[in-house]
Amino acid sequence: MEPTFLGTQVHRVEPGEPLLEVGPLERLYERVFSGVRLVRSRAKVSGALVIRDRNPVSAFGVLSYQRYTIGGVAHTVWSPPDNLWARAGVQTGDSFSSGDDVICLSVQAGDRILVNRLVYHFRPARRGESVVFSAHAVEAQPTGDYYLKRLVGLEGETLTIGDDRIVRIDHQPMPSTERGFEWFMNISEIPAAGVYSGYLNGTIATRYGAGAVAPLFPRSDSSFEVRDAHVFVLGDNSMRSLDSRSWGDIPERAIVGRPSYIFWPFSDRLGQAPY
Repeated sequence: MEPTFLGTQVHRVEPGEPLLEVGPLERLYERVFSGVRLVRSRAKVSGALVIRDRNPVSAFGVLSYQRYTIGGVAHTVWSPPDNLWARAGVQTGDSFSSGDDVICLSVQAGDRILVNRLVYHFRPARRGESVVFSAHAVEAQPTGDYYLKRLVGLEGETLTIGDDRIVRIDHQPMPSTERGFEWFMNISEIPAAGVYSGYLNGTIATRYGAGAVAPLFPRSDSSFEVRDAHVFVLGDNSMRSLDSRSWGDIPERAIVGRPSYIFWPFSDRLGQAPY
C-alpha cells in the first residue's frame, strides 16, 4: 500500500455515465492522467451467480483478482477494489442474463505523494500533522506497507470521541481551528462517504451506516490512554478510515516521515501536500 491522501474512491457506474460512452483511448487517458479506471465484468451466459473468491487473490506478486461463476462459467475480475461484492451490490444467488453488467465500478485513485523522510530526524511529529508510518510496526497488523493518518494524541494523553464528533484530549475538546484540523472539522455537515466532518465513534458510525470503524470507541464515554513512546492517529475520512479507533496507538518509531508533495493524479490538488 502506498501512502495516499483521500484514499481510493469507488462508485457504481450507471448507464449513460461518460465513462461508459468514451472509447478505449479516452479511457486509457483517464487512467494514466486522472487516476480513474473502469472495473467492468459482464455475464457470459445466463444463470445464477456464485462467488468463488470473497477476498482478492494475489497473482504474480503485483496483480490481484477475484472470481465468480454464472451458470457454471468462470469469470475473473482483475485488480478489484476492496469490498468488491458489497460495492458492486451483488451476492451469491443473484440471477443475470447473458451480456448483463455484473460489476460496473469507477475507481478513482487517491493522491500519491512524495514523503519527507528527514524532518523527524530533527524534531518530533506534532499534533495536527499528517504522518506516514510503517503498517508492519502496528501491533494489530493492518494490511499494506505504509499508512498515512493525522496525528491526534500524544503519549500519556487520554482520548474520547463524543457523539458531537469532536475528540476530547484529557477531557478538553480539541479546537477545530487548531492547525491541521481546521479544513475538515466542519461538523455541521452530515457524516457520509467522502464528507469530512469530524471523527466518529461507534454509535455515530452505526447511525450513519459506516459499520464497525471504531471498535475501541463504541460510545462517547469510551476512552483510550496513549502509551509512552506512542502516538494516536486518525484518518480524515472518518466514515471509511481504518485507524487508531480500531487498532490503538502506534509506536513513535514507526513514523517514517510526512507528506510533502502530491505528484499524481494530475488534478487541481497537484502540488504541495496539505498540512
